[in-house]
Amino acid sequence: AQVTNAQIGKLARLAAGRPADPSSSSNGNGSGSSGPALDMEDFRHTADLAYAAVDVPDSVVDILAELRCFLQDKCEPPMYVSDRRFMKAVQMLQVAAHADGRAAVNEYDCLLLEHVFGNRPDDCHKVRSQVLEIIASDPGLQQTELVFLGLFGRACRVLEQAPDSAEAADALAECGTLVELLQGRQAALAATLEGAFPELRATVWQSEASVQAAVQALTPQLTENKRKTEELLREAFTLQQCLAQRSAAGVLEKLLPKRYKQYQKGISSKV
Repeated sequence: AQVTNAQIGKLARLAAGRPADPSSSSNGNGSGSSGPALDMEDFRHTADLAYAAVDVPDSVVDILAELRCFLQDKCEPPMYVSDRRFMKAVQMLQVAAHADGRAAVNEYDCLLLEHVFGNRPDDCHKVRSQVLEIIASDPGLQQTELVFLGLFGRACRVLEQAPDSAEAADALAECGTLVELLQGRQAALAATLEGAFPELRATVWQSEASVQAAVQALTPQLTENKRKTEELLREAFTLQQCLAQRSAAGVLEKLLPKRYKQYQKGISSKV
């Protein structure tokens, strides 16, 4: 029997030597640091060293889980990926990151999976295409927008009923956290686009032609993601200022009319 789709994330963490239910996550996209040159003795034990030293962040686990689900359940014809092959693939990514001098696998390492998943000659192209699509989709941005919508509704209720309450202070603190998160995401996207994908170009595992093809595929959607992130950041900062100044809810309606209509529509649907 094969591990279910619901449990595939746990399998990836198990292959990477991580707890099944981590209490914290990391994006895994650090710049990394170059270590000392490997000698022959290091080479003999590279795999063991990689398994012990290289983390597989939750963002990468999500890509791996989504990829296997797609290959087996949505791809035509389906590509069966056994649990054994899946775990070996996770460990291969750890070795690749270790050879690059990094302490964590990043999302671009997943492009190497085109060489290990699939059984037919053209399967590699399907795997690579889907990895690029998953990277470009940025599900974290969609989740962040949902968080903002919930916080916006809460802020409207607080400013209408009790602008000086402890709940208003809590909402302000949460909004500040959201602003910081969006600022970090915007900065990361800007660095990636303006730097011509430095993390992708830094690896020894991708040829120049492969890098150029990936950059061409990713740039349009990441540019759109950056625009959406900047817009969401502007809205979050506006909400933060309104909460800080204890503005009337009507001010939010004027400054963020689209979000206010969504809030009102949500109220109407509950009545």
